[in-house]
Amino acid sequence: MRPQLPSSVYNVNNVNLKLFELYAASSVVSSFADLPTPFSCVGTNLVTGQPRVFKEGSLMQAVRASMSIPSILQPFEVDGQIFIDGGIAQNMPITAVREMGATSVVGIKVNSSLRNQENLNNLIEVLDQTINIGITRNLNEYISECDLLLEPDLTDYSASDFQHIRELIALGESYARSRLSDIREYLSRHALSPPPIASAFERERDTFIIEEIVVSGNDRLSSAKIREYLPLVIGQSYSSAEISEACRKAWSSQFFRVIYPVLEHESDDRYRLVIHVKERANKTLTMNNAYNNEVKLTASAVLRLNNMPFKNSILLAELQLGGKNELNIDYVKNFGELWGMYYRIFPYVNEKTMYVYNDDHFRTNSVKSLEWGATSGIGLFSPRIGAAEFFVYRSDTYLYRGISETAMPPRSYQVSGFGVKGLHEAWMTMCFLAVVQDFWVSSTLPGMKISRTMCTASSPLIWKAISLSIRPLV
Repeated sequence: MRPQLPSSVYNVNNVNLKLFELYAASSVVSSFADLPTPFSCVGTNLVTGQPRVFKEGSLMQAVRASMSIPSILQPFEVDGQIFIDGGIAQNMPITAVREMGATSVVGIKVNSSLRNQENLNNLIEVLDQTINIGITRNLNEYISECDLLLEPDLTDYSASDFQHIRELIALGESYARSRLSDIREYLSRHALSPPPIASAFERERDTFIIEEIVVSGNDRLSSAKIREYLPLVIGQSYSSAEISEACRKAWSSQFFRVIYPVLEHESDDRYRLVIHVKERANKTLTMNNAYNNEVKLTASAVLRLNNMPFKNSILLAELQLGGKNELNIDYVKNFGELWGMYYRIFPYVNEKTMYVYNDDHFRTNSVKSLEWGATSGIGLFSPRIGAAEFFVYRSDTYLYRGISETAMPPRSYQVSGFGVKGLHEAWMTMCFLAVVQDFWVSSTLPGMKISRTMCTASSPLIWKAISLSIRPLV
């Protein structure tokens, strides 16, 4: 397992799915020249640094590749090549629009200006400057070829100033009004654009009959297995939102880093659905750190093993050190692919400090807590119904030295019991209703025994019944 930093701040699988929903209607045409308004966009090949003009194929893929801002949005693969934002290689693609037939070009320059040394103080500002250097260099080469250049003053803004969106819109409108005479002169010298061409594109189209489902990009998982994760039936009609939601459900299996659909038009309302995937690695190690007022600084490492040591299993191991020390191991083994049985075992141990505050919010007591235990369960699962599990658990807690206004002898107690829990996946909202009474087991009450049973139900269908038996050990 080789350590690897992420390629971007955002994984953006949801961005891919949203773009699919927005551009699904365009799948009826293969050439962007056949859209009501002819279109093309530019992506930068991350390997060669050369621009590529997208003129045909999937409009969703073309736009997604062209908008992959380095380090912010994950680079995007099209036809086996990886692309980032087209502005890096060609931010003013005048050559591309002239090849499309444009006889005159209006250029609008809205990229932020290069910062001075006093304004390069943090990661975002340095990253923005790094990207802008390349953009500015290639932009200056093409500005002179514009028949009309519009360049509002954006000195006080950067490309990430979305919080100033209203100010920027007002600024753009004010600038355009100040240039009305130049715009009118340009229009008088050049013919207006021709009317939109006849096109099979219908913006409102959102019904697609799936003739075939094909998987692309898979490595370890078979295409048949991936299709089983998608609740889609060949020959049925679906909306873009339903296709997108099917991919979200498959993504929630945690087997994929990326999964998104592309529609390829066959005939009439019938389409070939291509599912593009990037699988998660079988072994991943994630490092985290956190800070809060209670436990102060903590650092943790999470090891995830898929299909190890057995097929259809997941092992998660978390080690946390610092203000709270903790080791959690969660192992789940499925007996079945989309439905069947499973068992789970979850041993853990943790050490932490618990505090008591007075009415003035000052700490008056603290006690160290060392707890260890395990939960084990067996259940049934089905993708269209949900899951139900019967489990048993036990934990031992030992309370010892701390800071207290009164002497506090060491004490320990046990908690054990059983329960059932369930989840119905048809309902999207997650509500949980439970009645759990706070308790404190005192060593001054030897032989104390507390038992209680709770049964709760909620929406979606989550229920839990627990029987607790608590005994202090002297």
